[in-house]
Amino acid sequence: MAQVSLALADADTLFLEKLSAYLHKNISHLSLELFTEPEAFENWVNKEGDADLVVISAQFYRELANISLHNNILLLRDCAGSFLPENINSINKYIPAESIMKEILSLCAEKIPGDMNQEKGSGKIIVVFYADGSDVLNPFAQAIPYYKASEGEKVIYLNLDEFSNTDLFFSGNNDRGLSELLYYIKSKKDNLYLKAEACFSTDIATGISFMKGHNNPDDIKKLSLEEITSLISIFKNQYSSWQTIISKAFTNDLITTCLLQEADKVYITGLNYPTSIDRLRKISAIINGYEENDNIKLKDKVVFCIVPVVNSPMQKNISIESYTTLSLPYWDFESFGLFPPS
Repeated sequence: MAQVSLALADADTLFLEKLSAYLHKNISHLSLELFTEPEAFENWVNKEGDADLVVISAQFYRELANISLHNNILLLRDCAGSFLPENINSINKYIPAESIMKEILSLCAEKIPGDMNQEKGSGKIIVVFYADGSDVLNPFAQAIPYYKASEGEKVIYLNLDEFSNTDLFFSGNNDRGLSELLYYIKSKKDNLYLKAEACFSTDIATGISFMKGHNNPDDIKKLSLEEITSLISIFKNQYSSWQTIISKAFTNDLITTCLLQEADKVYITGLNYPTSIDRLRKISAIINGYEENDNIKLKDKVVFCIVPVVNSPMQKNISIESYTTLSLPYWDFESFGLFPPS
């Protein structure tokens, strides 16, 4: 099993203790060397101490003698910028530990050959398709991780629409997101597991793990089957104790077909307007075609969910033939808002 080896150097003992404890808790297979004295660090370097990454405060770095560091270096900025050496990666020291960890993971992923975790897990994939092409008045996909997180479950949220609205529902401190992970996948980089870890954010309000929305619609539109499979396998194989909720408008394309095959559970949702119900029924016909022509068994895992925005008795108890159909309770969005859901 590959390991991430780090050397942390800072004279601030309390900071070093808290950061190292956080990293140990959140990075599997981690080995650490801690240094609070420049002399001890210099002795380690002179004895050819080895690490995938040296994380060192800028002030500590300034106190070192003229030594040659052959390791990858990340400086934690805690002094005036004029004292910082050029051509060395650096970030602000006084940012959340999660942000420092993401930077560490991103840099380490480039240094470690192969995959961080070769074990094949059984992470659960839940896919929510929108029949209306949008989650307007229907935050069903976002409500699932919200509910599961409130029950103490570990969840990941991912939006694969060409125009993502993830950042309207969830917010975190990590600047990386889905765009960066898709770049790694398209570039066939090693260690996609570590790179995925570097791209996650944690929602400040709910604790939900998510990836910030992509910036370019072509990032999604031009995904190949191999790239889609690689993306899904990260969550299915590497996060065996997690549930990944993927949201996407239902379109008859490669991504939809792949998600239907790989998902453990599929929810197809729409509003109780007549036009939405018509779309749901047309989608059910497409799914019947998948079963007949492509031999994809779907009926046992597909559930149609109808969300009422018209509080009318005539619009209740609608069913989609041959499939489990759920009509959710009416919710007064105007009075109580869309998110978080009740």
